[in-house]
Amino acid sequence: MQNAAQEVLHLLTPCMAGILGILGQVTQQMHIAFAVACAEMIEGRFVVMHQRAGKHG
Repeated sequence: MQNAAQEVLHLLTPCMAGILGILGQVTQQMHIAFAVACAEMIEGRFVVMHQRAGKHG
């Protein structure tokens, strides 16, 4: 049973390495997209805040 598990792990390791590599690239792109989205959201909020402040003032 242990031998079978080792064989399965041996077969899965390259697959996992490939999947992890792809995931690494995707997460990096997502982090960049997320950072950009956050920056845009923050800028948008500041614009809205300034507009509201301008209306009240």
